[in-house]
Amino acid sequence: MGSNDTSRALTASLVLAAMVSLCIAVDVTYDRRGLVIDGKRRVLVSGSIHYPRSTPEMWPDLIQKSKEGGLDIIETYVFWDMHEPVRGQAEMRRFVTKIVSLMKQENLYAAQGGPIILSQIENEYGNIDWAYGPRAKSYIEWAADLATSMNAGVPWVMCQQNNAPQSMVNSITATTKFVPQPSATPSASLSGWSWFREPVGISSNKAFELLGLMEQINTTADKSDYLWYSLRTQINPSDPLLRDGSQILLHIGTLGHVFHAFVNGRRVGSGNSHKNKASIEVPVTLEPGTNRIDLLVSYTIPFLIKNYGAYFDLGGAGITGPVQFKGLSNGSTIDLSSESWTYQIGLKGEEAGLYTGSSPLWLSKPALPKYTPLTWYKTTFSAPSGNSPVAMEFNGMQKGQAWINGQSIGRYWPASIVNVDAKCSTCNYRGSYDQNKCLAGCGKPTQQYYHVPRSWLKPSGNVLVMLEEIGGDPTRVSLAAREIGPICARVSETFPAPIDLWSSNHLHSNTSVPILSLECPSPNQVISELKFVSFGNPHGSCGSFTEGRCRSRRARRVVHKACAGKARCSIEVSVNNLGDPCPNVTKSLAVQATCA
Repeated sequence: MGSNDTSRALTASLVLAAMVSLCIAVDVTYDRRGLVIDGKRRVLVSGSIHYPRSTPEMWPDLIQKSKEGGLDIIETYVFWDMHEPVRGQAEMRRFVTKIVSLMKQENLYAAQGGPIILSQIENEYGNIDWAYGPRAKSYIEWAADLATSMNAGVPWVMCQQNNAPQSMVNSITATTKFVPQPSATPSASLSGWSWFREPVGISSNKAFELLGLMEQINTTADKSDYLWYSLRTQINPSDPLLRDGSQILLHIGTLGHVFHAFVNGRRVGSGNSHKNKASIEVPVTLEPGTNRIDLLVSYTIPFLIKNYGAYFDLGGAGITGPVQFKGLSNGSTIDLSSESWTYQIGLKGEEAGLYTGSSPLWLSKPALPKYTPLTWYKTTFSAPSGNSPVAMEFNGMQKGQAWINGQSIGRYWPASIVNVDAKCSTCNYRGSYDQNKCLAGCGKPTQQYYHVPRSWLKPSGNVLVMLEEIGGDPTRVSLAAREIGPICARVSETFPAPIDLWSSNHLHSNTSVPILSLECPSPNQVISELKFVSFGNPHGSCGSFTEGRCRSRRARRVVHKACAGKARCSIEVSVNNLGDPCPNVTKSLAVQATCA
């Protein structure tokens, strides 16, 4: 596949949690109730940045935004399938040692005066360790010994590991939800379409034959999302399947993923399954003599299949049988499962490097084909002006992959619609995670926007390539810069002071007060309008704030003086600064502003 395909990483093991602001040397310990920093128990707000899901050019800005958004900690997973691509070549000890040594060399641990206050060696293994029996306990003890042998001087965590050794902190994961309010600037113009129709069946001299049906995941080994199963079989004119005109079904036994079935070059059906085992039947028409069966299995929509659990790597996927022709009325059957099948990993377009945009296979005449399966599309565009984030919407498409200038932006699947019968309502993700706890977007695609890193774009002459698997209209695809409309903040008078202000004096004093900060998203913007300001008990969230019964008359004047016409501003959230409209009631300052 194309370079920088960041969409198939599996997370595991090491997490480093770092304070996002400049720190002084502190003493970090823990007890049964939580973390203790310089003798004071603290609740720290943490957020994740998965480094393979953004480009290195984006990392400084992401870290800065995390800090400005109020995070105390940034945590990141290690994506082991990138660091250990070959099974059995264990890299965990060497990798952990290398990372921790690098941190220590740069004096980044809290005991050295640096920002790292916590490290994590394993993540949610406790949910599945029962399946591995005594070996699980040995592994956990080995991982704990590895962690403590690093002598990092900070606590080590195992998330949701109830039998964690005494040297480890057993933790749980909780989440909070933040939803920005995006608005689109004019989209880039996509013009000059070319295309290529992927041939059905075997097209590569790298194809191979084997008796029986092969499992997909370990056969493709991440070289491609696609695996062709191809077979030529002879049907005798006197066979009961043909003799009495019986309706014929092609029966396919599968372990999951999406498949497309072709008989004699024509697509006869498609299907997908999220179950460990499923069977699908499609009607077919056979001819006396040679008939060709081609089955294409592709990576399914990720949330439809199991993607975590004990022995997940051995669970398998794809067509594992049986594959049969069945006579619907006469009960006759021809089993094809044990025949000699021909296999091809990947598609012709992948082998030819179509995702780079450079290939003699591209066509521009006659008319642009639409709603045809297994079709590659190519077009060019100029980058949207400015520095705002850029995103694609795959309107008109159904399922496939996309590349820009040879870089993969991942899989798209607008055809996957959130359950229209589910009960979607306003919700809150705080607390322990539950997949049924917070439902939203019912009847809409599971993902609307697909991020395109600015660092991949040129001012003009950018090449977009799409592989549409099911069939769609590429002319409806759009690409545009995304602006965050209003900027909002809400801070309670009970919140701690910003971590930037921490020092030995602040930690041991009672004078620190919370601060509400606003900053325009672009460096050339200033706060042009204050849409909402209230200090008291405001209701709602960004874009829908409303006044409560308790509200200060002084607050808007104070915020206007501090923020109007400025790129950034900070307001002390206290009754001394904003007034006390309702004594003995905990109050919050909520602000919504517009930048221009």
